Amino acid sequence: MAINKSDYVEPKCLLDMSDPAKSKVVPVDMGRVSAKLDELLDRREWDRAENLLSYWLSEAKNGFDRRGEFSILNEIAGLKRKLGKEAEALEAAERAVAIGEALGIMDTVGGATAWLNLGTVYEAFGRAPDAVKAYEKVLPVYETFLNGSNPKLGGLYNNYAMSLALTEQYDKSFEYYRKALDVMKQVPGGGIECALTYLNMANLCEAAMGLEEGAEKIEDCLSKAQRLLDKEYKNDSGYYAFMADKCIETYEYYGWFMYAKELRERVKDIYDGLATR
Repeated sequence: MAINKSDYVEPKCLLDMSDPAKSKVVPVDMGRVSAKLDELLDRREWDRAENLLSYWLSEAKNGFDRRGEFSILNEIAGLKRKLGKEAEALEAAERAVAIGEALGIMDTVGGATAWLNLGTVYEAFGRAPDAVKAYEKVLPVYETFLNGSNPKLGGLYNNYAMSLALTEQYDKSFEYYRKALDVMKQVPGGGIECALTYLNMANLCEAAMGLEEGAEKIEDCLSKAQRLLDKEYKNDSGYYAFMADKCIETYEYYGWFMYAKELRERVKDIYDGLATR
């Protein structure tokens, strides 16, 4: 399905493209872009989402909207990472960081998020040591400007802990998973994030202690995650489906086949329902 013209066309001033220095900035409406993007992602319309972001990236460039370009590149990095497109994800994330540095905004929460996004790209494609370094650039900014119940801080702790685990810094990884739980337990609707953290902690227990020695703690983490996944279940939530889908592999790995099957059915039902809207 093609993107509708109304998704992207809006009135704008004519620019003197021959002399960018004299041209006025035409800002992109990121609220509008984000709302449409969320709609497409909920329905898993990946091609349309890519086309949408590609269009608005061009609009930001043509309108000399560097902040808009920065924001859209961050969205592109996340989408390309999700789709497994390593080179494109890395290019977008690195360009976002470069623009953020040029704008002098990397010591703000919005700017530091570009480092976070770059870290998630590194982590997704097997570059955990690089991810650790990227997250460590974000930590002082987030911890300075975000309060202890902000989900962005909890998300950073989760990502940092995972990369620490992948680099075999197990004690520090446990520390930051606990920090993530402390934050997300205070966030309305944060239970689904806590569930994923518990599953990550189950994997960490195995890595740090071995499957046999860590069996009791692994089972405890799996049970806590299950209770939260059941409590947070909403049959019309694309976010729930996205997060629950991440949990299936872990439950299958540890032999919870019936529960993995139940989660898979929930995910399918949600996405089927969203696709018919």
